[in-house]
Amino acid sequence: MRRRQRIACAVLLAAAAAASVSACGKRGKLEAPEGSTYPQSYPAPETMIPPYEDETENAE
Repeated sequence: MRRRQRIACAVLLAAAAAASVSACGKRGKLEAPEGSTYPQSYPAPETMIPPYEDETENAE
């Protein structure tokens, strides 16, 4: 019984090691899909609200 447990443990460890080092992605430079706005600055400039005039006077 112990021999079966050792074999099962070895198989599980080998499977875990293989899964952890398996490749999952594309090699080389990635290309953005057509129509993508990547890269962009965050937050988008058009969503920014200008500061109140009172805040700009106190900032100095």
